Amino acid sequence: MALKYKLFVKTGLAGLLSCFFVGCTMSGYVAKRLITPPNQQRQNDEMRAKLDAMQTKILGAGNSILLSNETKLAYQVIEPGDYQLELESSLETDTFKFNFSFTKSKELPEPHGTIILLHGYYLDRRSMIPWGLYFAQHGYRSILVDLRGHGDSSGDSVTFGQEERYELKELLNALGAQNIVEDPVGVFGYSYGAVMAIQ
Repeated sequence: MALKYKLFVKTGLAGLLSCFFVGCTMSGYVAKRLITPPNQQRQNDEMRAKLDAMQTKILGAGNSILLSNETKLAYQVIEPGDYQLELESSLETDTFKFNFSFTKSKELPEPHGTIILLHGYYLDRRSMIPWGLYFAQHGYRSILVDLRGHGDSSGDSVTFGQEERYELKELLNALGAQNIVEDPVGVFGYSYGAVMAIQ
């Protein structure tokens, strides 16, 4: 009986230690992945090149600004106009499909205001193009931003709002000084971008 008890305790202790070790290792790995900027992790370069070509062809080249903390924030401005935007989405069994099409606008009316669009984690400003076009088609100037460590922006880490909120404020002030931001200003964010918008 004592032998079975000792074996049970040793096995249980070994199990607990291995769970602790694996848990700590996995949580350390997950934590590192969360704070490592997505633009420094492996990405699909072919897909990114296609998105870059589409963005440049239709919307023109993006811009960037160097902030006081030496972080470069990339952004894209979509002016108000009639883009003849068509959106289509469907949900089938396990698949969500989303398609959109638009043409380059010739009309550039005065904007009703400015909407800042913030993407989700591991995405970039290109993922917000359909929403940017939607707001632009309804008369708002859309500014799509690559948050720190995403897309074409720099940044050694993702801080989940600690630095990003100050960087966005500085970007808005700089764009306001260039008369790019028109009042009123709204913020639209998806997932991680929504968290940044709240802050």
